[in-house]
Amino acid sequence: MCLVKIVYLIRVFKQLNFLVTMIITVCKNIVFFMILFSIFLLTFAQCTMLMQVDISAYGRTPSLMAHFIAMLRCSMGDFSLIDPWQSFDTFEIDENDESIKIFNHETVYVNFTWFIWLVSIIFLFMIFMNFIIAVIGGTYTNVIEYKEAHDYQQRLMMLYEREVQFSPADLENTLFFPTVLVVRKIKENNEVKQNWQNYLLTMKRYVQNQNQKSIEVMHSKTKETKQHITNSIKTFDNDLQNMYKEIEKVFYEVKRFGTKTKGPVTHTNSSKNLLMSSNEIKG
Repeated sequence: MCLVKIVYLIRVFKQLNFLVTMIITVCKNIVFFMILFSIFLLTFAQCTMLMQVDISAYGRTPSLMAHFIAMLRCSMGDFSLIDPWQSFDTFEIDENDESIKIFNHETVYVNFTWFIWLVSIIFLFMIFMNFIIAVIGGTYTNVIEYKEAHDYQQRLMMLYEREVQFSPADLENTLFFPTVLVVRKIKENNEVKQNWQNYLLTMKRYVQNQNQKSIEVMHSKTKETKQHITNSIKTFDNDLQNMYKEIEKVFYEVKRFGTKTKGPVTHTNSSKNLLMSSNEIKG
């Protein structure tokens, strides 16, 4: 508790306030995550206990707790649960003949133990550990983005904690609560101004580049549209020319048919109408 209190009190230093705020925020964000992580650890610890994995290295530690600690070490990348000489296929040497090995478990039993261990590594080491890193990274990004706001929040909390301890006489003391409060604006140094100017210049260049890209895209789209309209007009003109030629052929056939049959004048009028229609279309 003394360590927690010391860490809580060093918030008064501006350089350490950010770190303390991040630690507090991370602890709040991973509470439910750690509950789920503990459930998975306990589940795989019970599985290894049922498989009678060797935990003699933990001495007189209770069996379930020893398996829980072993799985916790596996989730952090420490695979000491596996015996380097016997792995999960433990055996004993015959007292009469040292060349004879007496295995404690059957082959199927050992293979299933390896399967349980592999599943636990996938969930605990590869998934949950990366989740924890992601949660801490997200918390760091959130705190660093609003660093100044968190600094003022911690200062206000410390002021409140101090004022709670005041007696009624202290609240009337003008030394702690003066009648006049002088507030002044912090003078910006040249480094802050220079950084702000560089930021504005970067934003200006970014906006200019985006505008130039937008103009180029608009020109490209306009050119494509214009080319499409031109091609459509040319296609329509070719179709119109073909239609005119077909009308001329029809007119020629009608005129020849009227000459051979010596039909009435109505044929000639019809041919003239067709000629006029073709001239209008051509025009």
